[in-house]
Amino acid sequence: MNRLDANTSGDQFSPPDTATLIRDALVLQGKLIIDGLRDAILIPVSFGAALLSIWQRGGDKGRLFYEVVRMGRRSERWINLFAAADRVCPGAEDSGDIRGLDDYLAQVEARLVDQYRSGDAGSPARQAVDGLVDRIHAARQRFGEKQNKPGEL
Repeated sequence: MNRLDANTSGDQFSPPDTATLIRDALVLQGKLIIDGLRDAILIPVSFGAALLSIWQRGGDKGRLFYEVVRMGRRSERWINLFAAADRVCPGAEDSGDIRGLDDYLAQVEARLVDQYRSGDAGSPARQAVDGLVDRIHAARQRFGEKQNKPGEL
């Protein structure tokens, strides 16, 4: 039995009437559209904020980017995309056994960092990071910024 079956069977699942099901389906579609529009706006805004934050000097480095991230989190909570599930499966999300995308990205990042730190100059991770650092240094030189020591961004 998978996790979905466990949460939608027995006494945890309270089936809605047809009108509620139709309403919830239509509301979800509207929320998906709003969520998609929000994402379409946040993609270039967050990328621009990240670039500006990279070149920002002083103690506020990164502030703009993280303000955009916080705004995205607030809008995500406001949209509350899957709120309808709380009515028919109360307490279904109380279990902490669901791993999120951040967990998987952390694993990938740890492997890439280990590969990079292993010193294997031919590793794809090391080549990608070195290439990215070289491009950042070249861009900074074009904009007249001071060159950092090797290993610094």
